[in-house]
Amino acid sequence: EPPPYDGPSREVVIKQRKANVNPAVHRQTYYKDPPLFVAGKGQYLFDDTGKRYLDLLGGICTVSAGHNHPKVNAAVAEQMSKISHTSNVLLHPKIAEYSEAMVKKLNPKDSGLSVV
Repeated sequence: EPPPYDGPSREVVIKQRKANVNPAVHRQTYYKDPPLFVAGKGQYLFDDTGKRYLDLLGGICTVSAGHNHPKVNAAVAEQMSKISHTSNVLLHPKIAEYSEAMVKKLNPKDSGLSVV
């Protein structure tokens, strides 16, 4: 169960979205009467009334880790306490560490990556 929602109402959010979001983005919804999603856990989303939905449209991260995953949240919090973002043109250790870990997992000699 998600915690009780105490944010702006669905009607206020719709009004704000219509007034401030580019129409090309604002019109991108699958619902004539869209639910207001306010929380997620695992593969589920919850609306402002607490109704649970199976998230079949999750983004890149939620497809692999789910919503509100404790290990992902801990890793994000740890990294955000250090540095939140750098351009890819700057030198930062995390991209090198991540790339090395991925190469080890993929075993490029067996994957065909060694020819790339």
